[in-house]
This record gives sequence, C-alpha cells and structure tokens, in this order.
Amino acid sequence: MFFFKSFNKTVSAGMLFTTLLTIFIIGSVFLIGETLKFKHDADDLSASFYTNQKEKAKNEVNRAIEYIEYRKNHTKEELEANLKKRVYEAYNVAESIYTRYSDEMNKAEIINLIKEALRPVRFNNGRGYFFIYDMEGNNILLPPSPQMEGTNMINLEDSKGLYTIQRANKTC
Repeated sequence: MFFFKSFNKTVSAGMLFTTLLTIFIIGSVFLIGETLKFKHDADDLSASFYTNQKEKAKNEVNRAIEYIEYRKNHTKEELEANLKKRVYEAYNVAESIYTRYSDEMNKAEIINLIKEALRPVRFNNGRGYFFIYDMEGNNILLPPSPQMEGTNMINLEDSKGLYTIQRANKTC
C-alpha cells in the first residue's frame, strides 16, 4: 500500500509537473508570438508614421515654395507698378518745372532745377532714386554718385555683360 501511495503521489506529481510544463511551454510560445507580433506592429506603425511625417514635410515645403513664387511674382508686379508711378511723378515734376520756367530760363538752368528737385527724392525704403541720362548716354543725374554726372556711360555694362544705358535707350 505504501508503494501505491508513493506511486500515486509520483504519478500525480508527474502529471502536475507535465501540466505545469505544458502550460509554461504554451504560455512561452504564446508570449513569444505576441512579443514578435507587437514588435512587427510597432515597426509597421513606426514606418507608417515616418512615411506620413515625411509626406507632410514634403507638402509643407512645396506649399512654402509655391507661396514664395507667388510672392516673388506679385512683388515684381507691384515693384514695376510702383516704379512706373514714380517715373510718371518725376516726369510731371520735370514737365511742371519746364512749363513754369521755360520763358524765363535757358535749357541748362531748367535742367539744373529739375536735377535739384529730383536729387533728394528717395522711394522703396530709401533704395530707389531718380537718375537721368540723355539719348547719347550722358549722365545728367545720379544721386548716389554725383561725381559721375556729366560723363558718358553709353558703354556701361552690368554684371551680366549687358549694356545698361543702351538697353534703356532702346526701350524709350
């Protein structure tokens, strides 16, 4: 009977051990599977988030570029309109001086009055000023460089190698 009790305990203990081992193995397999699935899902989520953020950044950059282009084009148009308005103002000043003094003064004196009326005028936040050249390329008025006034600049080239005064004369 002692053998039978001992055998029963051994079998029971063996069955308990086998059951616990089976539960442990099944639990471990399940846990490893869930961990791998979690890692895979986390990697997918991370890749998706990265792609999404990359696309958002790309879209924002494209919107910024479009806005800059829009502002550049409109700024150029606004600047051209403003310059045109300023040229008409200068022309009206010159015409008014000429009309007022043409009976009293000679051509040189009238030109000098026009120069002195336009010399101090600045626009576009102080970056713009009026300059005058005659059709032969002689500098009549150049406020930032008065020492250049009276010199012929018909062959003046800009940084691109274009003849600035010649091109301006062609547009007149």
